[in-house]
Amino acid sequence: MTPQLTERASLHASFFASFFALPIEIRNNILTDIWAPRLKLHIFFKEDRLMTAACLGAQTGDETSALGGPCLKPENHRMPSDEETTLSRRLHERYPIESYKSRLHSPWGNHYRCEEDWNPMPGHISTEKNSCISLLLVNKMMYAECMRFISQHLDVTITDMKTAAFLTDVSRTMSDKPQPMIPLHLLRSSQFFNIVLFDSLELLTALALSSEDSISSHPLKYQSHTVTGLEICIDWDLVESLLPQRQEWNQIWLGIAALPHISRVTLWVDHRACSSWSEVNERALLEPLRKARWPLNIEATVYLPNIPSDNIRPDYQFVGDIDHDAGLPFRVRRRIRCPDRCDGDLWKEGAIWFLPDVSKEEKGKFDDFGICWELNSVTTGLQVWEDIEPMMGFLRSGK
Repeated sequence: MTPQLTERASLHASFFASFFALPIEIRNNILTDIWAPRLKLHIFFKEDRLMTAACLGAQTGDETSALGGPCLKPENHRMPSDEETTLSRRLHERYPIESYKSRLHSPWGNHYRCEEDWNPMPGHISTEKNSCISLLLVNKMMYAECMRFISQHLDVTITDMKTAAFLTDVSRTMSDKPQPMIPLHLLRSSQFFNIVLFDSLELLTALALSSEDSISSHPLKYQSHTVTGLEICIDWDLVESLLPQRQEWNQIWLGIAALPHISRVTLWVDHRACSSWSEVNERALLEPLRKARWPLNIEATVYLPNIPSDNIRPDYQFVGDIDHDAGLPFRVRRRIRCPDRCDGDLWKEGAIWFLPDVSKEEKGKFDDFGICWELNSVTTGLQVWEDIEPMMGFLRSGK
């Protein structure tokens, strides 16, 4: 061994001896500074490969479980740099319609900013940093130390049922596929799981029908009217084709509850249709969560859209915010529903579709701008939209 290599090996040995001699609290602080941007991850499938992406937090600001919106900056919450913010504004000016449409229809729901970060538009600067991954390649001791730390702090967010079903079924492996950056067993050992379900009204209707004993003895439309009490204008053929996913939905929550180290679970759910959230039977949809055998120390929270009081049916919807004292194994938290659904063909005319799940006070704010309010939509130019956007703090901001 050359003198240079001998000296380098001696320095490495001295460094590791000093590092591992530190108290674990100090080592954790050091690793927090290094790994903080990687501790919150999105897990998803892309072309049958399990992928990871940085989670920047919920973008609508309507959660309270450690993930803040764009105006909040909790500890370890990654915010865009000044350069990224400037570039985002320039892209917004250049591609206003494309930017809005991609955000409004993002399957990642209130984590649309995370999707943009992982799969950016041309010219976007991603916040994804991989320099800390080199730590895993130093030696076995450092790898084990990093894995120990990650296993205690990893926060996983999933935005589709396929990935959720895979991760929560411990019998399924990836022996014939490229392995993810974080080992599969470590992902399943995470203490913190967040599920985002932003999908069609047809899927939520199919999942809500899963708790009905009479599902095979009545026509599908009759079953839905029995469950929701509403005549819903949806594609019934599509609902019927989605019924097999009922069992998968049940198994997902049984699997999450059985994860070995689970301590906190959140579910954020909404549908993409231009119709009221009151058309969804919340109690039937969340029945698998109620039946799951949760650990005694579990902190489970479900974030549901707010419903005007005149649309609430207590036998189908939860009333307001519900805590554990209601006999449920999870808390229910209401949030203001983002009025951000649109019809792509109408963008040429500057039309924006709003949801009816808003209060009279919120409707009054639109009236102050001289905008004619209708049941499900309002038509205005993009300039007016940009004027009212900052006023409504719950809107998805492009700034």
